[in-house]
Amino acid sequence: MFAFCQDMPGTTMEQQAVLDELIDASALDGCVIHVVGEYDGGVRMIDVWTDEAAYRKFQTTHLWPALDRAAPRLISPDAPPAAPFTILEVTGEARGVAIGT
Repeated sequence: MFAFCQDMPGTTMEQQAVLDELIDASALDGCVIHVVGEYDGGVRMIDVWTDEAAYRKFQTTHLWPALDRAAPRLISPDAPPAAPFTILEVTGEARGVAIGT
């Protein structure tokens, strides 16, 4: 599996919703879970994908074009880049889906 966490300082949930509206649910093939929530000063997003290839396909085919259209309203130019990481453990309700059991 492949995952990353993206902090978007200065972004609101309303701004994040603009991006969600530009991406059709059918584009999320391979997305195990997409979690978005507010933190002090911005919005944090965590995505888990079946593998990096599924995410990269989504990124290039759907996400980047949507960001090109919406970025001026969404992301601060000072926002740090996404921080990818490898998932080593999954608990909770998504566990069976995430590990294919």
